[in-house]
Amino acid sequence: MARGIVIAGTHSGCGKTTITLGILKSLKEMGFNVQAFKVGPDFIDPGLHEIITKNQSRNLDIWMCGKDYVLECFYKNTEDADIAVVEGVMGLFDGGVASTAEVAKTLGLPVVLIVDAHSMAESVAALIKGFETFDQKIKIAGVIFNKVASKRHFKMLSDTITKYSNVKVLGYLPKKAQLLIPERHLGLLTKEESPISKETLTMLSKAIKENINIRLLLKLTKSSTAKPAKDCPSISNSQPQMKIAIARDRAFCFYYKESLDLLRKAGGKIVTFSPLSDKKIPDNVDAIYIGGGYPELYAYQLSRNVSMLRAIRKWADSGRPIYAE
Repeated sequence: MARGIVIAGTHSGCGKTTITLGILKSLKEMGFNVQAFKVGPDFIDPGLHEIITKNQSRNLDIWMCGKDYVLECFYKNTEDADIAVVEGVMGLFDGGVASTAEVAKTLGLPVVLIVDAHSMAESVAALIKGFETFDQKIKIAGVIFNKVASKRHFKMLSDTITKYSNVKVLGYLPKKAQLLIPERHLGLLTKEESPISKETLTMLSKAIKENINIRLLLKLTKSSTAKPAKDCPSISNSQPQMKIAIARDRAFCFYYKESLDLLRKAGGKIVTFSPLSDKKIPDNVDAIYIGGGYPELYAYQLSRNVSMLRAIRKWADSGRPIYAE
């Protein structure tokens, strides 16, 4: 099983996703088979992970799935990996039972804390010390500073941490090296919209390698100290009994891989179709599943696909199974 680390933040918007993507890219370029995870109910960040690792990123959601399932998911998906990187959600302790801290404790993994150091100096030591001592069951193994103005600024931050804390300083990301993923009012652009160019990722990887000690980060990783329950609930594999048509394109792209896996295990054969470009529902299906996404951004294209609209309406009016957000 892979050794792992949790990338957490002091608050939302501190740079977790940017630095996580840079670390994933650097580890991938070093030849590691990397398995990424995301804490909580997030459809977008896992897709960005997959662009880099080429592995299906998984959600670790204690509130929705429970601790036993989270453990089972982590163990099952790290069997063939070299290293696991878990990206947190919000601030480390935000979210109660669904927090990044609870996932770190459940897995028994150390935490690397991302700190937005913009306009901060010695006061950063008090911040780190607070996170370090807030919950003794959490191991804050390292810290990475984001939005650092200069090497002199970083030295000031590093010196004060070394003086007042045992947390390892792994490095920083300069203010000028920020990864700008296009955003909208409901979040970042999705994987299906190709939001990150190869040039941007190369630039980010270069900044990570120049300013963050990836070798030291690897030394801080640990194998999970927890084991999944022997009686962890799962659904046995069975022969396909139903053919399920799932809408999947740029407009409808919010699906948990676990949900689709469970459908297959329960006897569902999954086929996909595009409400944007296909003219009809796939033949001989037993049910339709239309997930979430950004259909409002593609309202014109969807409304112009009259053939598909009529097919969906006819299906729904007939009383056959259809599940949609």
